[in-house]
Amino acid sequence: MTDEQRLTNTAVKAFRKRWRKIVRDIEDGRKDYVSEFYPCFEADTYARQKILARRFYGIEHARKMATLSVEAIKENLSCYLPKAIEYAIKNNVDEPKEQEAFMRKLVSCEYVIFRSSQGSPFDLFDEDADDLWVAEYPARVAYDDWYESSVGAEKPCQTSILMKSTGEPFTKNGYLQNVVGIHNQR
Repeated sequence: MTDEQRLTNTAVKAFRKRWRKIVRDIEDGRKDYVSEFYPCFEADTYARQKILARRFYGIEHARKMATLSVEAIKENLSCYLPKAIEYAIKNNVDEPKEQEAFMRKLVSCEYVIFRSSQGSPFDLFDEDADDLWVAEYPARVAYDDWYESSVGAEKPCQTSILMKSTGEPFTKNGYLQNVVGIHNQR
């Protein structure tokens, strides 16, 4: 088995496990994901964050995610999985446990973020840039990487792309596809 296959399998297994647990927790009344995680959603108001959280952690969506086939999960995650695997291998050479932990984190959050430093504010995002950085978002810390790359930016220019961890489009018609929040920072 190749590293790519191993890490794809890790991501798919973690995705299924996570969403099945969410369904059980909701059905058994053990956890209110909406109330707990609404601050994790990118929106301009608390009310909008709660709407997004209800869509993401509502029982219908949770059941849909929990019952996806392996092939459907792979298809959904295809918007970020290849580059995430490449990043995990590159940044954790000879550390398969760390690579797998990284993949589990990505599918266990609300968003996945790609960031790359660009030569000027007018450069287009280059997913093949040497400095491509991939992470789960939000990180469960006070000042996470989205904050650091937007408000507290150290670099003169960088581009960030935010994707749903489920790989789903942001709009019903898929106009924005799986990616939103391209952000150039100067």
